[in-house]
Amino acid sequence: MKGSRTYRIHTLIVAIVLAACQPDEILPLEVREPSIDAEVQVYVDRFVEEANKRGVNVDVSDLGISVREHIHPVRAAGACHYFSESEHPHIYIDTTSLNWQHSEYTREMLVFHELGHCLLDRDHREDLLENGNYASLMRSDKGVLFGTRLNAYKRAYYLDELFNENQGPPGWSALRDTAQIPSNSIVFQEDFEDNRYNWKLGNTGQSRREIENDALHIQSLAKGAIFTGKHISISPYQDFEVEAKIRLVEGNRPVLLQWGGDSPESLFYFGYGADRFAMLGHTQTGIIGGRTHPALRTNGFNHLRIRKTGNTYTFFINNEVFDQTQFEPLEGDLWGFYIGSYGKIEISHFSIKK
Repeated sequence: MKGSRTYRIHTLIVAIVLAACQPDEILPLEVREPSIDAEVQVYVDRFVEEANKRGVNVDVSDLGISVREHIHPVRAAGACHYFSESEHPHIYIDTTSLNWQHSEYTREMLVFHELGHCLLDRDHREDLLENGNYASLMRSDKGVLFGTRLNAYKRAYYLDELFNENQGPPGWSALRDTAQIPSNSIVFQEDFEDNRYNWKLGNTGQSRREIENDALHIQSLAKGAIFTGKHISISPYQDFEVEAKIRLVEGNRPVLLQWGGDSPESLFYFGYGADRFAMLGHTQTGIIGGRTHPALRTNGFNHLRIRKTGNTYTFFINNEVFDQTQFEPLEGDLWGFYIGSYGKIEISHFSIKK
């Protein structure tokens, strides 16, 4: 089996920063002993445990894993190496990468992905499930597949597929009913023709805020995030739909539609960055789902929609389904928008229907 792996490197590119895999980069030759750095051992043990649960035997006796700050010359979060048929498989993990630093879930995804290459002989798999999620943890894109809020239940499928590439799609991947909520049930609508809803406007040392040309313009002038929002009460037992049309004008930080908490520190979010990376998450736990989305416009307005139907959330980008996941009850009635350091955004529409 190892003969097919001769002189091969697999890499998983740094999440949210880089966009493609570089499987043919070669690292400098060095001594690679079959030893595993202590901070990675817990994930290797977990990998073996999950394999055993599924009747798969994996041998880690000749595996080496090294953690370091940056993997040169490859700009990747992780890399799996086979330089010859007889050489021990060796994995390098970049501890400065967002994959490693972001959360326990993304750290596990990173290590499991590289172990999938080195121990299971898995190649990359790029197809999507019906609901827009990646079909495999072996994707090469910087996608985040699951997290601690909304969609932790998806982890079981991704591990099933990791150890059995013929695994069928999970039940949660079937696209559920996404019938549009009638437009005559508007709770709140703002098209920014004026400031009838009293958005905070004006200039400070931190920001500029103005309504002009039927849009709310917000610019961050310093390091640090800016949030602007409204308290809008809506029953969590009702179906609802939220829409926003947003343009990221400047900056390399994402623009986010936020909701469902009682302060900016306790909100869910849905948004995107300048590199067309769309993301779903919570301010306390970070990104729980994300992938590069071709429907995103880099220069124009993007139409974001969140539809809650029964116990299901459906997320749309420019009328295309981005993700569908389990609804989690709202923890507050604050709705609004996030802009990152030194960024500039425009919002031309914001509405809530129930």
